[in-house]
Amino acid sequence: MYKYIFLAALLPMALIIAACTTEVEIEKIVEVTREVPVSAAPVSAEPKELNLLVGAGRDTEAIMAFFPRNLRVRVGDTVTWKINSDEIHTVTFLPEGAQVPEFFSSIPGEEPGNFMMNPQVAFPTRLPGAGVESYDGAGFFTSGILSEIPQGPPGTPPNDRITLTFAQAGTFNYLCLIHPGNMTGTVEVLAADAPVVAPSQGDIDAQAKQESATAQARLNLARQQAEGLANFMFHSDVAADGNDSWQVKAGATEMVTGDMNTQILEFFPQDITIKLGDTVVWGSDFFHSITFDPAPEPAPFVIPEPQPQGPPLLRQSNAAFRPAKPSPVFDPAQYFNSADLGPFSVSGNSWSLKFDKPGTYKYFCIFHREQGMEGTVTVTERNVSLVSALDPGANEFPEGLAVDRNGNI
Repeated sequence: MYKYIFLAALLPMALIIAACTTEVEIEKIVEVTREVPVSAAPVSAEPKELNLLVGAGRDTEAIMAFFPRNLRVRVGDTVTWKINSDEIHTVTFLPEGAQVPEFFSSIPGEEPGNFMMNPQVAFPTRLPGAGVESYDGAGFFTSGILSEIPQGPPGTPPNDRITLTFAQAGTFNYLCLIHPGNMTGTVEVLAADAPVVAPSQGDIDAQAKQESATAQARLNLARQQAEGLANFMFHSDVAADGNDSWQVKAGATEMVTGDMNTQILEFFPQDITIKLGDTVVWGSDFFHSITFDPAPEPAPFVIPEPQPQGPPLLRQSNAAFRPAKPSPVFDPAQYFNSADLGPFSVSGNSWSLKFDKPGTYKYFCIFHREQGMEGTVTVTERNVSLVSALDPGANEFPEGLAVDRNGNI
């Protein structure tokens, strides 16, 4: 998820602390450090200012990780996380034992089924340009949605980073609230005089580069696998009505490891050509939609509603999140939308449409359109062979005797 249209609604930023709903997993630190003998004198070190990256990848490539994932610092050190991708993320520290806020929550005072983007996900606890927060592990601290795109009036700084000064020794876990299941990190904070040499910025950059390269290699492998599978599986079986069925995969991950941190936000194949009467079946194992929208502007992801005080209410768009299939046969004049498809979606992980009008039809993933996740379906006339015309059970043979629907050879 993306350079959403809803990002323009993220003004003004406010401190939002509300109820939460999913447990945070504690991660074990694996860190290479230089240790000095226990008998050595305490190490005297000035507080450091360190920088980490949030995410990687541009356009249709997304790597959902913090670089590096695990960090060791001292009490008094200040750490800044900066967005490094077109995919949006958060950097969020929760109190010990707290639960992860849901991405969407019910709107207070409204009927069940009306949802808004959870303010704890959308908005930061520190306004861009405000003073640095001090973290001791006892509170809720979050960046809100990080984006490189400035929002609001000219001169408004982008909400593209979060900075914390660590005031208490301990091990603290953090995560991205948009991708909480697989995008996590850990900060181990040592006492200021601990007899251990903490990594320098150069060490951190080297570790980040190594982890990023490993993720990129996995992403490249995911692309090779998806392209190979698309060539093999694209044309499926003949449907019950005698027409063909075609398979398209929405998005791709590396299949051997099942690493969900690397995502290719494309359709495989991206552009397909089929015949009149054929059916296209899309499958997804992530968070994607299949959306055909005749309107010049796509439906919004969320609808901002100004409030008397504080930030706007970001209402979930029914057009984006609810399925729309007015007919099993595609009509280019109407809005068709699978809603989100994936293993945990109420809509399931597959969706299909039959096409009976010639033409080229554009579609997209409503959640990743701004990153370039688009495709086309081109529908052409179906030639009918003389053999098939005489015997509907026969295959189209020979090719040289094919005729069109007007009887022309």
